[in-house]
Amino acid sequence: MRKILNCLIVATIVALSCQCGKDASRQQADNMLSDIRTLIDQRRLNLAKIEIDSLHRLYPKLIEQRKEAQRLQDTITLLEAERTQVFVDSMLQILHPQTDSLLKLFRYEPATVYESCGKFVHPALTTLRNTDRCFLKAQVSEDRSLLVSSYYTGRRINHTGISLHAGDNTVQAQGHNHSFDAEQHHEITSLDTDNGVMLLQFVSANRQQRIRVDLQAGSDTKYKYYLQDSEKQALEQTLELYVRMQDIQKLELMNRQANELIRLKTKQK
Repeated sequence: MRKILNCLIVATIVALSCQCGKDASRQQADNMLSDIRTLIDQRRLNLAKIEIDSLHRLYPKLIEQRKEAQRLQDTITLLEAERTQVFVDSMLQILHPQTDSLLKLFRYEPATVYESCGKFVHPALTTLRNTDRCFLKAQVSEDRSLLVSSYYTGRRINHTGISLHAGDNTVQAQGHNHSFDAEQHHEITSLDTDNGVMLLQFVSANRQQRIRVDLQAGSDTKYKYYLQDSEKQALEQTLELYVRMQDIQKLELMNRQANELIRLKTKQK
């Protein structure tokens, strides 16, 4: 009987200890929830999210407290989306007028039969203005992509490489060559966006210097010429237009994502 009584006493002590431990855990989790609410009220949202992650990690078995933590997480998500909306709106109010002003320097070329959208081209870089000469053509399409090509007229050289030189500085890009004959031999080497941006950034950074263009086939330089000052300015302005239009596109995407989050979270409430 004494052994049985001792076992009952031990079991009771263990049960009480477990209950006390659970009560202490609930109290600590409730305190954390209170701190999280305070952080949210103070708009210290990153710290609040860290506390929510800690609560889930420390108290995986406290279902009610974790549900409340998730509700607070949803509140944070909604507040962040609303803050994004405010930020995007303020930035677009700055960028749209700046971009519209810049667009006045460009000529709009409608899409041809083989194209899906029109393009904005600086007058100094239009094909019509540069007939029968070698030049770099840069344009920004309506879908906000950058198109950079090397135009060459002369004897066949099949150039796929374009390198720019300004003093001791050099940059080189590779593209895809398309050749055709119309009274004279013509070649157009088109670059992908990364290579195009790289060349225009080089022009912008070295616009005050004389910039030489080398047209290459493999490792051999087949033709050389120098950019005119008007070309350098036009290429720099094309890069600026592309960057601004890309910024607007990213902001518009952020705004759509924020709107969708707000719609979802509002619907869940």
